[in-house]
Amino acid sequence: MNDKIAKVCLPISLEPLDYLIPASLTIQPNSLVSVPFRNTQHIGWITEIIDSSTLPSTKLRAIESVHPITVSLQNSDFISWMARYTMAPLGLVLKMFLGGLNPKNIQSLTDQNPTPSLTFSFQSLALNQEQRTVASHLESLVQQHIFTPLLLEGVTGSGKTEVYFQAVQTCLTLGKRALVLLPEINLTAAWLLRFEACFGFKPVFWHSHMTPKQRQKSWHTIATGTPVVVGTRSALCLPHHDLGLIVVDEEHDTSYKQESLVRYHARDMAVRRAQLATCPIILTSATPSIETLLNVRTNKYQSFHLTQRYGAASMPKIHPIDLRQEPLTKGTSLSPTLWRALEENHAQGEQSLLFLNRRGYAPIAFCSSCRCNQTCKRCDVNLVYHQHKQALLCHHCGYQRKARSACNTCNHTDEFLFFGVGVEKLMEELREKHPDWSLLLMTSDTLSTPKKMQQAFDQIESGSAQVIVATQTMAKGHHFPNLTLVGVVDATLGPIDYDLRSTERSFQLLHQVAGRSGRADKPGHVYLQTFAPQHPAFQALCQNDSQKFYQTELAQRQRLGLPPYGRLTALILEGPREAQVKEAALSLLRSHPQKPGIQVLGPTPAPLTRVKKSYRWRLLLKSDKTILHTSYLQQWLAGITLPAPLKLTIDIDPQSFM
Repeated sequence: MNDKIAKVCLPISLEPLDYLIPASLTIQPNSLVSVPFRNTQHIGWITEIIDSSTLPSTKLRAIESVHPITVSLQNSDFISWMARYTMAPLGLVLKMFLGGLNPKNIQSLTDQNPTPSLTFSFQSLALNQEQRTVASHLESLVQQHIFTPLLLEGVTGSGKTEVYFQAVQTCLTLGKRALVLLPEINLTAAWLLRFEACFGFKPVFWHSHMTPKQRQKSWHTIATGTPVVVGTRSALCLPHHDLGLIVVDEEHDTSYKQESLVRYHARDMAVRRAQLATCPIILTSATPSIETLLNVRTNKYQSFHLTQRYGAASMPKIHPIDLRQEPLTKGTSLSPTLWRALEENHAQGEQSLLFLNRRGYAPIAFCSSCRCNQTCKRCDVNLVYHQHKQALLCHHCGYQRKARSACNTCNHTDEFLFFGVGVEKLMEELREKHPDWSLLLMTSDTLSTPKKMQQAFDQIESGSAQVIVATQTMAKGHHFPNLTLVGVVDATLGPIDYDLRSTERSFQLLHQVAGRSGRADKPGHVYLQTFAPQHPAFQALCQNDSQKFYQTELAQRQRLGLPPYGRLTALILEGPREAQVKEAALSLLRSHPQKPGIQVLGPTPAPLTRVKKSYRWRLLLKSDKTILHTSYLQQWLAGITLPAPLKLTIDIDPQSFM
């Protein structure tokens, strides 16, 4: 047989399959083709052309057509590397790269004309001396076009965006492309307005709320050479080419980690993408991740620091409120000190933000008859009462039932008793005490679309919203000149017993929230209600001394051999019967190879043992950072076959331990 055979990767959870290459088609490695698979057509990626297959040619199906759009060598290297590093099936990484394309719509795209070249007119920005100095360094690095990871650290409101816009301008002047990642869609509207005012055109915007038609159009525009792409983490895995600059804005943000299918951290993958493109990558943050800071301290990354707020703005003054000394009165969530500050700020015609990172009305619902807590029937978590929906909701799987429904323990239909405070209850307290105030609630429940988010921002900017009650949707990236007071209703640290980054994340979140106040010529004040004002994280926050916090946190991580000094990989087993999951986890532990320097911890039930009707047990690999876990895991798992319907998930460099 002289038939040529191609290894074709499909956007599904399988290894590449063998297909015959018809004599009528000219096909090279990295071509995109249409192939039959079962009863449907798929887009496939030619990873290799081989002379023979382990299957007889009579069992092989033929490639049906080839598309003009190909996968560049750089994109091919990135897809393959990402699959190897995350230990995800190659096809699932390809699926992200294709962005929802199928054989029908890719054919319609190939009939379109290439993206026309854009002209832009950069509007010079009014930068202060510190900003100009840093911008000049960044422009020089872009001109050199060499791989250079760097941290652009700056206090909140220091104008980091305006500084890296200068680097983007240099990149475009050189005829190169730029990719900018933002952590969340709610940060993009204001960013896009600033960009268009500065450059005179709209960049391609890639995000999860796009329609299939919008995705197709944007994918084609990116594949054929748009100058600037901005988007959330999935924008990284698209057919970029000729990149001259990558920016990861708010690089510390937890939204950059994907926790399903392909588990990856977009910041870390972006560094690799910049390395393959031999271009600079700018990581920006007012509160950098511990990992990035260590890379700076060990001279792996360059670092630039903006120490001053833009214009006449000064850093806000932080006032800790010790709730042990100033207890809350019954029926209120705010201390007398915070009430006074809030009322005085309102009387002066200035805006205030009350921050409480707890959605809904109350986090606990008890049956008034049997006193049993109402829990999700699919997950081992409490149902949260949402007053505006009159429903009990699970924040993990989306399950909900009416607030006036039968108890899941005694089946009585008496009213539930609600305990704890969510943002909806806080809004109720404000309305009862000050019914004439103009209030605005900002949570992921009330701002479910970009349009609703923009409407809320318009209310704040116009001054029609006097007091904003918000979760972390308002914690970062927004600039509201008239917002001069922030009240943190419940400043607590996360559960450090099973999350090594909980203190770091709490510090970053509170620092970012505090940074929303006093961003113009009016001084800002932050009131921090806490039961632990003596904690080093709160002390560093109140003293505006981030370095003090980071020094303590790095020393503790080093002492315990935890990231960024150590390496972790999580193995998560899940299935519908807990006994079966537990036995499989114990069997997996018994089969692990012994290797010096690698510890296998567990298995233990996950802190959230049951999610979406699946029981979950975890094992954790721990080692020095110099030891890569992929080869060890390949050796360990090579002969493992799990009984149906169990599933094993590998999470390299886990961020969540739930």
